Amino acid sequence: MPSTLTGHDLLIRIDERVKSMSLSMKSLCSQMDEKVNDDIDYKEMVSKVNNLWDIKQRMIGWMIGAGVAGGTTVTLLKDIVEKVLAR
Repeated sequence: MPSTLTGHDLLIRIDERVKSMSLSMKSLCSQMDEKVNDDIDYKEMVSKVNNLWDIKQRMIGWMIGAGVAGGTTVTLLKDIVEKVLAR
């Protein structure tokens, strides 16, 4: 390319850059249109996840309680049977 550009050559180069920038801007705008709506989607997902954690914690509590109750019942029955057989 020659070192001295005419006004016409400069306008052509500016036009090429403007077209390139407009394509980049269109791409950026299309990506922004597909972003998550924080007010609706994200908060709904957070509430569902928190609800699942609550259910999981409740289930673990019930399982521990059932294990303790079952172990206590079996131990009491074993002690009663041993005392009855010992007499």
